[in-house]
Amino acid sequence: MDETFNVITLRSNSLELEVIPWLGGSVGSFRAFGRDLFRPISDSDRQSQNVLGVSMFPMFPYANRITNNEFIFEKVSYKFRANNLPERYNVHGCSWKRVWSIGDTSERCANIFVEVTEHDQPYAYRAEQHFELDENSLIVNLSIKNQKSRAMPFGFGLHPWFQKSEDVTIKFDAKSFYLEEPDGVSGDIIVLPPELDFSTPKHLPIGWRNNNYGNWDGSAEIIWHQERLKMNIEADSVFKNLMFYSDPKVLYFCLEPQTNASGAFNRDNGFSDKDQGIIILEPNEKIEGKIRFTPTINLALKET
Repeated sequence: MDETFNVITLRSNSLELEVIPWLGGSVGSFRAFGRDLFRPISDSDRQSQNVLGVSMFPMFPYANRITNNEFIFEKVSYKFRANNLPERYNVHGCSWKRVWSIGDTSERCANIFVEVTEHDQPYAYRAEQHFELDENSLIVNLSIKNQKSRAMPFGFGLHPWFQKSEDVTIKFDAKSFYLEEPDGVSGDIIVLPPELDFSTPKHLPIGWRNNNYGNWDGSAEIIWHQERLKMNIEADSVFKNLMFYSDPKVLYFCLEPQTNASGAFNRDNGFSDKDQGIIILEPNEKIEGKIRFTPTINLALKET
């Protein structure tokens, strides 16, 4: 661990992970077989402390946007401030904007945590990330504990950026699709049409995508065909939703496992519909879930 810059480096076999607690509890890089699988943070983004330039950050105490920076839960209104200007709405909560503390670490494992109090926002909670490299995989265990004196609605997830290439294909199975409204807010839910279905491998779309896939089965596959490299993502059942982002103007794309559907906190049935994925925690109650990233080299893979 580099104490000067508060960086944790984990290694196991062909895997290497850099964790940056001071920059939103983020990951700076994840490498396997000498290759970057996530977009690595650049020197300029590191120096300027640009958390939007990292490889992956956590989303607590909810994922995606709070429409109009307010939601009402059990007849109480909770108001938020925009936190990613020039965007209008609060996005991904506040943990990705905080300095995280370091817990136990070893060659292959690291635990970091953040305590959020009510002095500057409606929530009070303790969030933890436990990173582990086993022989073949990166496992991230996320947990959050409600430290407010009343029940509160929660969600959480991970926001990784993956390296883009012309031949990359993705595969995941979901049952529903959320349309996108202005300002990045997810809107109406529809039955998944064939054109938007990734249950069989497909290349990244030519145009813009920023959509929530609901009733996700917790599994996804990314293949970089020319490099004969594959990544499997396996998430616990608490992660019911997968956010897919792809912009033809940038050199990365996102598949974001998350518990709550995007926009769920502002839907009429958001707190009661289990498919929306919001988790109600009583005071001092805790919820957790694991996400596993497993890269493999497969020389039998063919270029597409």
